[in-house]
Amino acid sequence: MKAVVDTNVWVRFFVRDNEAQYRQAVEWFKTGRLGKRKLVLSAVVVAETCYVLDTFYHKTREEIASVWEVVLGQRWLAVAERSVLIAMWPGYRNGWHWVDSYLWAWSGANEGDILSFDKKLRHKVGTKKND
Repeated sequence: MKAVVDTNVWVRFFVRDNEAQYRQAVEWFKTGRLGKRKLVLSAVVVAETCYVLDTFYHKTREEIASVWEVVLGQRWLAVAERSVLIAMWPGYRNGWHWVDSYLWAWSGANEGDILSFDKKLRHKVGTKKND
């Protein structure tokens, strides 16, 4: 059986502000780790979790990036675009928007370009113009 893990599960797991939900999250993760259920993580859930941790829990970018790096390294967790998500944290730590960091990592992992009208983003990634 497969199950996608929602943002609120990750938030409860990371901040542990609701003990019952934290324990349930731990149990769900245990089923994934033991191979009883295939747990799936999507990039959109990572993005939303970062937003919630930053905006509502006032976690630093360093705290957020560090915890995700550990999670993304778990092989029992099926992660869409794992290599992109692993590679995006240096930009995020340096104050880039989540999406800018993601696009930068995606372009590197896929040997592609970023087409954007955002001059700050183009400057960050070294793109002079959109061809």
